[in-house]
Amino acid sequence: MPQNKIILKQNMFKFIAFILDLLGFKYIWYKLNPSKRIEGSEPRTITLWLISIMVALYSITSSRYEQELTRLEYRVSNLIMQAESSDNVLSFISKLQNRKIPYKPSILNPLSTIKSFFSKYDWVDLYIITELQDLLIRKKTNLVILTYNLLTLLLQI
Repeated sequence: MPQNKIILKQNMFKFIAFILDLLGFKYIWYKLNPSKRIEGSEPRTITLWLISIMVALYSITSSRYEQELTRLEYRVSNLIMQAESSDNVLSFISKLQNRKIPYKPSILNPLSTIKSFFSKYDWVDLYIITELQDLLIRKKTNLVILTYNLLTLLLQI
């Protein structure tokens, strides 16, 4: 019976060593302690490569998303400021409400990072729509000359 426990313990240690090697911990350990490296056994680095590629993809898509969102918010704030002094800028609301931004990437969800690369997953920001709806509610007395053909209004009367 004790012999079985020893064999089970040895197999468990081999399995744990295999998992740590697969995850790249063995490679990191050898980089930190080069004197303890065993000749002939090259550690696996595929997991480290995959993680670094996903982080690089996330940083690209995140900067793209943030840039487009900032650009849209800047245009909306300019429109709101111009609408306070002039009513002829209200016709640009439909273009801004229908402006799509890239899918929001998440570092914890690799699929969202990949979706952010494709324009078919772009979406309209609901916060921007709400801001523009509030502007229209404030300016509703001046809307007689404005055409409503492309507005996505969900006005609550």
